[in-house]
Amino acid sequence: MNVVAYLKPTCGWSAGVREVLSRYDIEYEEKLISDPDIYAEMVMKTGQPMSPCVEIDGEMLVDVGGEEVEDHLLRSDNDICARMGQL
Repeated sequence: MNVVAYLKPTCGWSAGVREVLSRYDIEYEEKLISDPDIYAEMVMKTGQPMSPCVEIDGEMLVDVGGEEVEDHLLRSDNDICARMGQL
């Protein structure tokens, strides 16, 4: 699984995304949008300025919190469901 998370250094929504990715032991690349170049990259990829945004295997989740990321992961990755005893 390839995951890139566009996050703010200090933000409740960003913290929620980090927490979910850690809970499921998912490796990810964190890109801090406090860097103007990273912010511009996120806007170019998503077509909008809101964050956090998380790209999972090429699919972009826009303006999401941890709960939305978790829902997406549980719907799309049977390995994660199995680890959590949901299969």
